[in-house]
Amino acid sequence: MGLSKSSLSPVYDQPNVASSIRENLGKSSILVVEDNKELRFFMKENFEDEFYVLEAENGLEALEILKTYKPDLIISDVMMPKMDGITMCSKLKTNFQTSHIPVILLTARTSLI
Repeated sequence: MGLSKSSLSPVYDQPNVASSIRENLGKSSILVVEDNKELRFFMKENFEDEFYVLEAENGLEALEILKTYKPDLIISDVMMPKMDGITMCSKLKTNFQTSHIPVILLTARTSLI
């Protein structure tokens, strides 16, 4: 009897969730960190066929998730309230438990040169 997506929520409480997801769902996992609810939903909707998708509204929430769950990839916005993507990335790259997780930082910010 395998795990369904609904039986994995909330994932923060469950031990060994990373290996359970891969073994039972056959999917890698992504943590999407984005303060814009619509954009976060859009990314989740586009990735959920191939990946198990976790969500966080900001860097602080993402760091809390990372205390118990280690996704295979993190996709994060750069500019967010409470903790921005750069600060979050710095904190997880200096932590031995999370330093191996690849991070993709997204931004809509442009600069004129």
